[in-house]
Amino acid sequence: AALEPLALLQAAGGEPAARYEAAYALITRAETVTRFAARGAAEPGKPAFPAELADPNAEPNETYLPSLDICLRHVATALLIGADAAAAAAHADLSGHGRTALLSGWEAYEADDGRTYYWNDDTGETVWSPPTGSLEHCLAYLRDRVGVPRDMGPAAAMQLRAHLNWAIAFLLDSSDNRVDSTNSAIGTQ
Repeated sequence: AALEPLALLQAAGGEPAARYEAAYALITRAETVTRFAARGAAEPGKPAFPAELADPNAEPNETYLPSLDICLRHVATALLIGADAAAAAAHADLSGHGRTALLSGWEAYEADDGRTYYWNDDTGETVWSPPTGSLEHCLAYLRDRVGVPRDMGPAAAMQLRAHLNWAIAFLLDSSDNRVDSTNSAIGTQ
């Protein structure tokens, strides 16, 4: 009988195996997971769905995809090497992606009439309202919808949720742009 890729890790058990399982699930389905998380910054699907956490008609807000990709890469890195080891790179990349930062690919310009408009270098799209981050909403959307056993085992889902909270903390920390991992939901690893 052929072994599933994670069978040996699952048999070994423990926290490291759970983190590796969560990282494997996140990395092997990166594009799908990123698009799913981008629903957190989109309008609810039409027609409305009665279950609060289920919205099969929702469409992702694609302007968030590049920034979400960065966030989820750091979550995967933290799962693989530990939150403390991943903190410096995550801080460098995520400290500018919080609530008031422009999303990745967007730049502010001044129109002839003095109003500020925003241009997306990747898509050529222009908007008058600043495309600022609700990345923390996207990560929370994903965190609240990780399914067991559909997506991964219970221990791996717990690790993924904790590491998503770790990334959310980076995004929400606007006072001094640092996160103290000793006060983190996942602590040191």
